[in-house]
Amino acid sequence: MAQLGVNVFPLSFVVFKTFIIILNVMKLFFILSFSIAILFEADAQTFRGNLKNADNGGAIGGAALTLRGANGVVFQAKSDENGEFLMESVSTGWYDCQVEVTGFEPLTLKEIYVASGKEEWLEIVLHPLANALPEVSIMANQAGRRSLQPIGEIALTRDQTVRFPAMAFDPGRLAAAYAGVVQQDDGANGISIRGNSPSTVGWRLEGTDILNPNHLSNAGTFSDQPAGASGGVLMFSGQLLDNASLLTGSLPVGYSNAGGGVMDMNLRAGNDQTHEFTTHVSLIGLDVAAEGPLNRAKQSSYIANYRYSTVGLLGQMGVSFGNEQINFQDFAFKLRFPTAHRGTFSVFGMGGLSENIYKHTDSVQNITDFKNFLDIQFRSKTAIIGASHLLSLRSKGWLKTTVTSSWQKNDYLTYSYNALFPQNTVSNTEETKVSWHTQLSQRIGNRQKITAGLLINVHQFDGQSTHGGWYYLYATGRRVSIQPWANWHLEHRNGRTTAQLGLHSNITSPYATLEPRLVGSHRLSQQDKISLSAGLQTMTQPIWMGVGSFALNLTPNEPTPTLLISPTNRNLSPTKIWQISTQYSHTFKSGSVVQWAFFYQDLRSVPTYITDKASAFSLLNGVEQMFSNYPLGENGKGRNYGAEIQYQRYFGQGWFMLANATLLRSEFGNRGGDWQRSKWDVGQVLNLTTGREWAKVKPSNKIRTLGFSLRTVYSGGLRDLSNTPFRNPFNPDIRPYLEATYSQKLPDYFRADLRLYWKRNLGNKRNSILALDLQNVSNQQNVAYYYYDNFRNSTQTKYQLGLIPNLGWKLEF
Repeated sequence: MAQLGVNVFPLSFVVFKTFIIILNVMKLFFILSFSIAILFEADAQTFRGNLKNADNGGAIGGAALTLRGANGVVFQAKSDENGEFLMESVSTGWYDCQVEVTGFEPLTLKEIYVASGKEEWLEIVLHPLANALPEVSIMANQAGRRSLQPIGEIALTRDQTVRFPAMAFDPGRLAAAYAGVVQQDDGANGISIRGNSPSTVGWRLEGTDILNPNHLSNAGTFSDQPAGASGGVLMFSGQLLDNASLLTGSLPVGYSNAGGGVMDMNLRAGNDQTHEFTTHVSLIGLDVAAEGPLNRAKQSSYIANYRYSTVGLLGQMGVSFGNEQINFQDFAFKLRFPTAHRGTFSVFGMGGLSENIYKHTDSVQNITDFKNFLDIQFRSKTAIIGASHLLSLRSKGWLKTTVTSSWQKNDYLTYSYNALFPQNTVSNTEETKVSWHTQLSQRIGNRQKITAGLLINVHQFDGQSTHGGWYYLYATGRRVSIQPWANWHLEHRNGRTTAQLGLHSNITSPYATLEPRLVGSHRLSQQDKISLSAGLQTMTQPIWMGVGSFALNLTPNEPTPTLLISPTNRNLSPTKIWQISTQYSHTFKSGSVVQWAFFYQDLRSVPTYITDKASAFSLLNGVEQMFSNYPLGENGKGRNYGAEIQYQRYFGQGWFMLANATLLRSEFGNRGGDWQRSKWDVGQVLNLTTGREWAKVKPSNKIRTLGFSLRTVYSGGLRDLSNTPFRNPFNPDIRPYLEATYSQKLPDYFRADLRLYWKRNLGNKRNSILALDLQNVSNQQNVAYYYYDNFRNSTQTKYQLGLIPNLGWKLEF
């Protein structure tokens, strides 16, 4: 029997304890910081930053930058020999920034917001001239990071997590506003990408693989067990978010071990010249941040954020969370140390605590269902620490190395207070992942570039689950994967055609794979572009699937269970995923973009239950980590295909719009070869997100802005098991899946979210936002799933969340 604790993970345990100390210290730090913050108030609004060469991270001087506002205001500047630029006394508002310099591709950055008392600082990376036609982006790329892919990549910004309604500063929820993405549950950020399970989404931080970085990983799961790739909310505030992308198509070289997609996140660096502070108070909790220089002359900086959140206030207002107490807190930081000749060093990390507590009902007359008999406790602890080094090479190249260590522990307990309905379950999991990623980029000539890298992951897992005091399951294992990769980037001499040819390998004993990748794009004109991506990617099976079990026969009437010593389901081969997608995009003269895309995905070697019957048990339908010692085979399969159309109008002239539609089919095959609809086969998804602002300038340069944003989503319902009488969320068992199918389709889903806000820019000193978020403003009753209740002796309906109001106030200075 594996014992969980310090002896298993000594380094990660020390890291976590350190974060607990930091959490307490940061509480005092922020109180003192805000008490003296008036000393650091900015005297003028500025827009500044630096320009760097994408090839080697070198400075770009002599570039012309033009900042254009919706009201016709124009600010201009040129970068100096160090690549730095500065625009002073910039008026508050929304801007587009155009960057032009000889020998580099012109770039236009959209949706830049300049606020009072908050410097807008950007690090802008330009690519050597291969295409004279301008590129449009909403995200300034960092040095040492790959270029945005022309297809299958959704850029997510910090501003959008604030501007879009009901986002909770969470890029996972933000991604659901885009084509091909469906939010699994109102109370969680799990996303199904193009018909894939949320469990197949990978998470990356600063270029390395990490464990699930979300609070309350049991949120939105049927069994209350933790999910492997989602949770209630991201473990760090969006205020620290820099470049984030959701990869939805064929993964670029350097990425693997994910079937649905990858959430690729980076933390932003703090302001290296001015101390700035942010506080956000809402009905959910408190969020405070500080950033500033450590050494102005050397341009070193810090940024830190502490968040304490509880939904207790919402509960007192009458919002129902099922009589549950939900709390979480976290702390995140990044330190950046540039040097003159030895590159840039960064240290970053985050730690978080979360809990979900449900108490049984004491009053007999108030008992309405089986859950009222239970006490349920879920607690989670997470810590992530990492460091990176970026070195510019004189020969038009750069070298970057990043290492992270992530640790997570989840404890789950249910206890029944009624002898007629015994249900006692204890489940504990603990895992660590150490990830090392080194990558090299080197330009060869004017039109070719080679990038190559090595990703090494060491993953360890220990889990145990006891049911009814007599049945014991355990899963334990250690996995090392080595992933070398190389990519050849070729640009045609006419500057209109680019291609990336790459090869990725995933070596995880006892298997090794070769995964070819292709990405290409061709500009038909200044406004029109076609793109194609295709390739093979693999996904190793979850480490918790290697399960063993034994039982203590404490019940005289129960037969003695079979003793299983060797864990089952070990060494299953990776799932192989072939993907192909095409895209046509048209950019209007106004800068708005419309895109059409088609995709097809074929999955092989999918674990499914070894039976000749039409089984619905396929790993493609799962979300949570559910231990089972039932033997699985590799005869399953899957396929997802469909079409997307999306129109995006960036914020300008006081309004923005994002509208898209997706048609998809998601199917899986059992051992017998029959195709069935998967759980994620919603059929169609329609999204509309739009917003409007009205600004008024008052004397003394005071600006008042009234605004709103609205998001609506309509989709087909998820699918549910047909044999619902056998399903109980507090007694999960694989047996109901053996003969059931996902033939039962839930009713169609509709939700509207509304955000109303009032912004005040007070001269050049500070700005504030008073906002009311209304999630599910129409209080729509959407079905989450059906289940059989033992107390009622009938099938019941579990609904999604109703109206959730959240009033908040944010201050930046």
